[in-house]
Amino acid sequence: VNWASSNGLTDGLSFTAKADCPRSDVVYCLWKQMGGGETVQDPSQGVPAGSGDLEGARSAIEASLLDMETAIDVSAFGVESGALLDLAEDIVNVENFYEPFTGYYGVTGLWCLEEAGQAAQTLYVGYGNTPESIQQQRDIVVKAWEILDETVEPGMSDYEIAKALHDYVVLNTAYGFPSDVPRPTAVYSGYFSLLWGCGVCTDYAMAYQLLMDMAGIPCGMVTNASHAWNIVQLDGEWYHVDTTWDDPTPNREGYVRYDYFLKSDSYMSQDHFDYESEHPCTSTKYDNANLPDRGA
Repeated sequence: VNWASSNGLTDGLSFTAKADCPRSDVVYCLWKQMGGGETVQDPSQGVPAGSGDLEGARSAIEASLLDMETAIDVSAFGVESGALLDLAEDIVNVENFYEPFTGYYGVTGLWCLEEAGQAAQTLYVGYGNTPESIQQQRDIVVKAWEILDETVEPGMSDYEIAKALHDYVVLNTAYGFPSDVPRPTAVYSGYFSLLWGCGVCTDYAMAYQLLMDMAGIPCGMVTNASHAWNIVQLDGEWYHVDTTWDDPTPNREGYVRYDYFLKSDSYMSQDHFDYESEHPCTSTKYDNANLPDRGA
């Protein structure tokens, strides 16, 4: 009530914090907050789709999303609400967007109050987590693109990409957490493995999944009561990849094993138990590949 009074919203009203407030007074406060009869742009005015300052709206939305604003004023751009929502969706799906973990901007919802055909006044945004957590996700997506630029070369086959990214995760992650590594309560895909160079099985698996997904190769994660690893799709067949168990413990710099690279269900059943996989891995094509250890 003090705030409303100091901002002129209750001028002409006499209610107090301890008294009843009729609906008419609430409507009056809202009316005052929204302009109180001042001349404003009429959002009901028809606006053709594709008209208005789309580039100006794009710049304003991008800057506001980085600052995690929840209500972005777009009234100055004269863009029809449906077109504006399409533009906003395009922005959050640009390069560095990674859907399974709410994306680079951390956006989970976008909406306007104006109907189709009306000029958008405000773009409302929902975010999937705290600013700290979303910044972690932004950092890891940027790092993942740097890794792909360094690791994946033009013309590489899906097999070669899968192997190169397997090697990267193994070579650049040491199992466990040193005492000087901070551990936030909420972390996302590959955060420790790719940014801190350490982690446990879920960090290995999530890092590999992130890199493979961003490289355009289908990849999932498999878990049981005590372990996590991946499945990947190559040439229409699914295979197991366990980067954690291909990394010797204690850590040996420059050393990579391939004991659990592109293996079948039958192969993994020797020492991986009680797991459920979204896709069966029936191909035994690589079970006897016997790739030599790297760095041996």
